[in-house]
Amino acid sequence: MARRCCCCSCATAWAIVALLVALLVGLCFSAASVAEGFLEPMPPAEELPAGARYFHRPSDDGRLEWHEYGSTRPEARVWVLVHGAVSTGGVFHIFPGFDRRMREMEVRVIAPTMPGWGASDPYTPVFEMTGGTWLERWSTDALALLNSLGVDQFTVSGMSLGGPPGLALAAAAQRQHRLVAVAALIANMWNHRGFDIVESISYTLLERLAIEALQGRHLGSVAAVLMRKMILGTANFSASPMVPEDVTWDRGFWGADLQRSVRYQLAGQVQSNRLAFIHTPGPLLDWAAFNASVPVYVFYGDKDDVCPPVMAAHAATMLPWATRVEFHGTHFHLDVFRVAQELFGGA
Repeated sequence: MARRCCCCSCATAWAIVALLVALLVGLCFSAASVAEGFLEPMPPAEELPAGARYFHRPSDDGRLEWHEYGSTRPEARVWVLVHGAVSTGGVFHIFPGFDRRMREMEVRVIAPTMPGWGASDPYTPVFEMTGGTWLERWSTDALALLNSLGVDQFTVSGMSLGGPPGLALAAAAQRQHRLVAVAALIANMWNHRGFDIVESISYTLLERLAIEALQGRHLGSVAAVLMRKMILGTANFSASPMVPEDVTWDRGFWGADLQRSVRYQLAGQVQSNRLAFIHTPGPLLDWAAFNASVPVYVFYGDKDDVCPPVMAAHAATMLPWATRVEFHGTHFHLDVFRVAQELFGGA
């Protein structure tokens, strides 16, 4: 009798394990399917936040959301500012008085939302996109946006995950003799020939396993689903442990933009986990397009553990005439107004 009970217990345990595995597999396939579509309908143009609008990108006729700040005067200097992960082009309102201070500096800021975030359609196929292909399409679409606005000469900055997209756009502009200056801001350099992100940062074994898992179609999608659920389920961002206490952001606006970035789709989060780490077989960026005639600035934090100096300052290694601007602090301590002062203060 005791032996029969033991066998029953083992059978029950195996049945539970099998059920959990089946549920996990089902969740993985469901999440991967969702990652290639939309979780909520994209908002019509009239429901976009103030200062945001749509542009039909030429690479695939998809929607490119973009935001505008600062001066509207024809003679204003143009600054194309590319946001980082889990945000949109509207995120720069987190910096107190950003719109007003850009007007005072006679700077017009154009901030496109990267594909897959907010209301910008993703580049597809989501799980087959390499960094090089993504950046090539992005440069084409971003230049087309600027052309449609009648912008000729401009300065470019890319922040965090937006670092490589900013540099790719800058290289394309330089080839057309339209680039005024470029600044890489706490840049998350993507993996490519010449920069192995995993080896450069010396991740632990556990971190490497997590990186490999997040690159996969199924576990990466599940992670994105859980991240979205956590973000949308947060009611108060004012005390978020993610942001150090001495950071002067508008935390309420930061939280609202965070939620908006993942509300409609998972593609941005899924691709951000892939693009930074998957190997691009060909060149990622055209470093040879740049020359010392155009100022280059590279900003990085001495205590940044998200994009450590070895990663964030890689552009300065490739462009040795670049001005390195090290600031004291973490990934969250970048002073966007100091960046603006370096780029436009002396002009």
